[in-house]
Amino acid sequence: MPWSNPSQISKVLEIVLRENPYKILDLGCGMGIYGFLCRIFLEQIDLVIIDNIESAILKFNSKSYDMVLFLDVIEHFDKDTGMWILKEAFRVGRQVIVTTPKEFFAQVVEENPLENHRSHWSKQDFMTFGKVEFFDHPESLIALISG
Repeated sequence: MPWSNPSQISKVLEIVLRENPYKILDLGCGMGIYGFLCRIFLEQIDLVIIDNIESAILKFNSKSYDMVLFLDVIEHFDKDTGMWILKEAFRVGRQVIVTTPKEFFAQVVEENPLENHRSHWSKQDFMTFGKVEFFDHPESLIALISG
């Protein structure tokens, strides 16, 4: 299921519009819905979408993007790999929006093992990044990490 929790879309879009980034990197873009919405609602945008995260993230220069979207992706990696990718996302972007389910639930997709859930994340996991703003949502942990 290469898409996010639909109930969080308006909150994520609200954050993006508030921050008004120009250069956006969408890591693990899935169906590309967030990039599509950014193109609709932001007046000017330079958007790059990446679905093959681990090999691509190292190619980007430090702070080369205003914002990195890492939405409902981190739980598909084990904890060490997810933290490494998040650190790289923060290296590449001035801000990172990360979303993940508040509660762990098993998700196994035999046709696409990349969709399997491998880890659970809490607010504490993101606190090492400095300035972190959390947003209210009943099902998703939504965080904006800023430098």
